[in-house]
Amino acid sequence: MSRNILTILSALILTFAQLLWSSEETANSYDPCRSEDVLFAAELQYDPNMKAVVAETGRSGKLVGSGKGTINGAKLNGTIRWSVFEVLKERTCEINIVGYLNTSDGSEIFLDAKGYGKTDNEEPNKWKVTSEVHFKTADEPYAWLNQTAAKWVGEFDEETGHASYKACVLPTEKGTSCSADPGKRPEKENQ
Repeated sequence: MSRNILTILSALILTFAQLLWSSEETANSYDPCRSEDVLFAAELQYDPNMKAVVAETGRSGKLVGSGKGTINGAKLNGTIRWSVFEVLKERTCEINIVGYLNTSDGSEIFLDAKGYGKTDNEEPNKWKVTSEVHFKTADEPYAWLNQTAAKWVGEFDEETGHASYKACVLPTEKGTSCSADPGKRPEKENQ
């Protein structure tokens, strides 16, 4: 597996909040997800023979690869097919992971995660990733995800092509929504 393809996989790992860890201590202890906010845990594996899951048009960065994986959580379980696009810089990377969650009950949910990854000199093949995630689905049981702001945090191992992430709901104030259409946001309640 070439280094370039492995680098692409690292972009895949990046997806939620534009947070870069500034030290090894912070990176090793950082877990922004409270257990009650976790949507699912994801285990992803790069597949060098897999074609792109989405078109390259309109994506941030260059297509670096695709893969499959599993998602497991209290409200979401199933599989994921993804492609990763990245803009590689020195020890950092802008990442756009795009794909589809296929739930165990037959629904399909589009996922678009944009964020950043960082590695360091001590472990140059291990990437810390964080991204903001947006979901879109027409399947009623999961329509609540269309209004859910989430983050995606985890690690990608460039040598093995394996990534482990958590997707977590971002906290919002009472009476607010993270709809992509500001015209559909409810009025904020008086406090």
